[in-house]
Amino acid sequence: MQCEYVTNNLVLNANLSANDVEEFKLQFKAALDEASTSKGIVYVFTAEKNIPRLKGESSIIYIGQTSRSLYQRYIGKIWHEAQYFWPRYNYIISNFGNISIKIYETSAPEITESKFLYQYQLEHLELPPINLNSYKAKNL
Repeated sequence: MQCEYVTNNLVLNANLSANDVEEFKLQFKAALDEASTSKGIVYVFTAEKNIPRLKGESSIIYIGQTSRSLYQRYIGKIWHEAQYFWPRYNYIISNFGNISIKIYETSAPEITESKFLYQYQLEHLELPPINLNSYKAKNL
């Protein structure tokens, strides 16, 4: 993924490999703890193996952004993430391997996210499996 606003990127050491929803919550919290300092970010969740897409395949399962840290974005929403998305995470972990999180520090999180989603959609003709919303054309 490319964007002129990205200033740095890193992959978290924590990954998601849970076999059940309670373990998922603990692992998600550990990832959030590790990602508590970088602010103004785009985060990309990826599986170990590529997933077939409408066109081609990709390991990317989610692209998101926040002007805060990943910790601040999700710490109050771990239950929500587990309640509503655990079946998707579980299927992905079971069939495509552990999930890692890459952090892109950026001076324009909303624009960077839109550019990443746009690039993904150009290549695969659809959104990543966990994304529910598309890019914002005004940000391109």
